[in-house]
Order: sequence, then C-alpha cells, then structure tokens
Amino acid sequence: MLPLTLLGLALASPALASILAVDYGADTMKVALMKPGVPFDVVLDRDSKRKIASVVGWKGEDRLFGQDGRNLATRFPQDTFGGLKTLQGVYFDSGETSYYTSAAQIAFTQTSRGTFAGKRPNGEQYTVEELVAMQLDYVKDLAGQVAGENVRDVVVTVPAYFNQFQRQAVIDATEIAGLKLLTLELHIIYDSGASSTRATLVSFETKLITTGVKKFAKSENVTHVTILGSGADTLASGTELSRRINKILVDQLPASLKSSLIDRSYAKLVREAERVKAILSANADVNAGVEGLVGDRDWKGKIERKVFEKECEDLYWRFQQPMLDAIAETGVGLEEVQSVILHGATTRVPFVQAILKSTVGSDKIATNVNADEASVLGTAFYGASLSRQFKTKPLKVQDAVTKDVYLSYTAESKKDGNTRTINTLVFAKRSAAGTKKTITLKRKADFDVVVGYKDPENAHWRGRHLAFEYGVS
Repeated sequence: MLPLTLLGLALASPALASILAVDYGADTMKVALMKPGVPFDVVLDRDSKRKIASVVGWKGEDRLFGQDGRNLATRFPQDTFGGLKTLQGVYFDSGETSYYTSAAQIAFTQTSRGTFAGKRPNGEQYTVEELVAMQLDYVKDLAGQVAGENVRDVVVTVPAYFNQFQRQAVIDATEIAGLKLLTLELHIIYDSGASSTRATLVSFETKLITTGVKKFAKSENVTHVTILGSGADTLASGTELSRRINKILVDQLPASLKSSLIDRSYAKLVREAERVKAILSANADVNAGVEGLVGDRDWKGKIERKVFEKECEDLYWRFQQPMLDAIAETGVGLEEVQSVILHGATTRVPFVQAILKSTVGSDKIATNVNADEASVLGTAFYGASLSRQFKTKPLKVQDAVTKDVYLSYTAESKKDGNTRTINTLVFAKRSAAGTKKTITLKRKADFDVVVGYKDPENAHWRGRHLAFEYGVS
C-alpha cells in the first residue's frame, strides 16, 4: 500500500516588497502599484495614458510597447504582436489559435511543445510566454520608475475559466519577466473584454474572527469572497465586435481598392474599426476613413450603429449565456442575485447593456464601480492583503477548481494478472483550490501516476489534458 499525497497548486509565500498589480487583457492592460508612501493609483504609460496596449513590436532592433508598439502595426504589421491573451496555454491546433491566425498579419509557427510561436521577418521566433513576458517587463520598469526601486512582486488577473495550462502560461511569463508571482487574481464579476465574456458568481460574507488565547483574544471582521460558479464565451468579445465592424468597412470599399489591399492596409482598417467601435457606443453613426489605405489612395465612409447591431445579432445570446451558466452552476435562482458588477470596455456597447438589463433587470446593474479600473485596483488591494507590510482590511478569496481533475494509474488484476486502468476523481469541478488530498493506491510494483483533466468527449486520456505524470516506487 503506497500512500500518495496530492497538493492543490499553490504559490510561494509573498515577500515584503512593493506590489505590482497587472490586469492583463487581450487588447489593453491596466497596472497599479502598492507601496508605502506612494499614492495608490494606476501606473501611467510613458505617454501618460492609463491604459497600456498589450502589444510588443519591433522597429529594426528596437522594441516598442504600448501605443508606440500598436502604431507600428500600420508600418510593420509582421513585426507587431498583440492580442496574445487568447493564445496563453493553448495548443497550436486549437480553436483559439485558428481564430487568432484567421485575421493575423504576422507569421507564426508551431513549437516543439505543440504551442504557438510568433515569427519575425528576420527569422526570430518567440513563444507566447516570451512575448507576454516582454510586455510585463515593460510595465515592471514603469512601476519601478514610480516606486524609485526595482519592483519584483506581482499579482496578475486571470479569467475564472482559465485551466491549469493557461494559468501556468501566465506564471511562466511572469517568471521570464523577472517577477515573483504572489497569486493569480480571478475576475469575480461580469467581465466583457477584448478576448471573451465571462461571468463569475461569488458570495461576499463578513465574518467575525477571533484569534489568540482567551486572555489576549483579538477579534476582527474578515471579508470572505467565495467563487460559486462561472461561465464564459470566448467569441462574445471586443475583438469579435471589432472584426464585425472591420467587415462592414471592407464591404464598403470600392472593388478597385478591395482588390489592392495589402497587409498594411488591413492593419489600418483594424485600427479604424477600433476607433469606430468606441464612437458607436455613444453615437448613432460615425464617419469612417483611412488615409493612404493603398498607396496614396484614401477612403471615406459612414457606419451606422443599427447596421453594426444587425451584423452582430448572432452574438446576442453569447453575451447573455455566461451569466446564465454561472447562475445555473450554483443552483441559485436569478432572483437571489443581489447585483451585477460590470467590467471591461465591451460592457459599454449599447446592445450588450440592453441584453444584460433584460436578463437580470436594470435595478441589479451596479453603477458605482469603475468598469475600467476596478479590477486592477482590487487586485492591488488583494495583493497588499497578502503582505504583512501593508495594513489593510482582511480579505480572504477562495479560488475554485475549474474542471474535474482525475488521477489515473494501472492496477493489477487479482484474477488473471492482466492490468486495468483506474480513473479516480480527486478534485471535483468548483471544489476549493489549494486543498490537500491523500489517496492510497494498492500496488506491489513500481507504476506511473497521471493527473489531469479527463477528455470530455470519450473519457480517455489525451496528452493535452495531462497536468503531470510521475513514477511511484
């Protein structure tokens, strides 16, 4: 009888240092710094912007980030890499990669691990983790300039639906950037951003906790945040809405221009689509145009919001479903939900707001939260609560396992000596993450143990569902 102890994935204990919070998105990221004596606020980009484009680009041998990096796309589209969040921890032949590459102007290849890598025109190749690490290193330098010292400790947001492979990709990127990850902070609200729409149902409970012996007992209120359920849809995203607008722009082009489009032309149209999308959130129509779309030929057009909404009708249910899935997963009724906190720029799109109000009622939509900065500031606050250097209101967040985790091993048959595979559920979906479980396996000889996600289609193990494998002797 061999006892085997399984430990829930845990991160190292936080060090006493300035804390960097990063809300990393597919389109932009927000960064905040927590340091005694430094005002608690969002870290500005070098051009004083509160949002930092999630892009890295090359101009020759010089790397550019933020808006400077994004602007390179219209001149050097094959040297500009953005929107990488959707590629973190996924395989090269996955649906996420196919969606990304269907509109990408860059060259790409498959790594030896079977994952995605970007390829520059000069032949240099970079994995997704390396490209994201470059962006994290950039914001680390920005925070260091504000703090007046090197910043090492970081807390990074991840969507609740990210599995262990995707979370590990985030961890790897922070390590490459020379950062020490304190924890991964989940989005705990209805979050519609550039990469996906996800809804996470949580409970907030304040408990009176008494610590110490009776004579020196100390009581304090501790806020407990528990993940109850989640839902997600990666097609219901700001990126997809921009692509729909881009399609409208291309459809308006005269045939002579449409047949002459090159990669730089497409990059200019993508930039214009982003601008148009932002304006349509507040206006019924907008004049569109691109100077030098092809050579010295300009183009002008007009986009109406009703045309855009007609183009997106097939997406309406997708923006609603994550919320319904999160509620259904918990077994609670919609009437029991007290409020819906919105986050992400896509929640400002009028038809998305209308869908949410029709689903939960306008009275439950919280309006007292900054949809752009609540996540990064909350992440910084949570990071500070992990450190003894800061005195903050106690906050305990209980993460949850995103999928069923199974242990598989080959057992000997007592009758004929033939082997058989035993699959044992060790961590059920939505169970508390970071827990420990001890399992006793009956084997006399050495054997291999596999821990990972089970294939949802045929219940057989496949390499991409494998979390880890090791031998027991």
